[in-house]
Amino acid sequence: MIGALGRWFTALSPRERALIGIAALLLAGIVGWFGIVRPATIGLEQARARHAAAAQQLATVQGQLAALTPLAKAGPAKLNAPLDTVLRERATLAGFTLSTVSAQSDNGVLIALPAARPRALFGWIAALEADGILVQQLQVTDNGDQTLSVSVTLRARGL
Repeated sequence: MIGALGRWFTALSPRERALIGIAALLLAGIVGWFGIVRPATIGLEQARARHAAAAQQLATVQGQLAALTPLAKAGPAKLNAPLDTVLRERATLAGFTLSTVSAQSDNGVLIALPAARPRALFGWIAALEADGILVQQLQVTDNGDQTLSVSVTLRARGL
């Protein structure tokens, strides 16, 4: 096969050989660009984007871990009464009316608030967490009047 191709090429005139050589160089350039260079640069760009996303996610996770470290070192919450009693008192002090307070099987307490302002609610939850009462599950529904209906399961840290 190669011998037949070589005989065919030598039978061509010098001008035809030059044109076929130029066409072969152009073909090699096109195949090199679209078959090697472009896929490699696209792959590198995608790898850089994945690396940047992974680095951002790592930084986020490390920040979250740093925020949790003091809680882990703090030990169990120091409550002077049962958790449901503490939650009732703290809710009353914050101005919330609890519609439900029920103990759960996993040392948690489920509470429900029919209406709460978002800023006050999340500030109250943050204060509870600072004192070692952690949110296990939170369900919030918009009431349509700038208040929220809330169902939250809380438990004391270390229990």
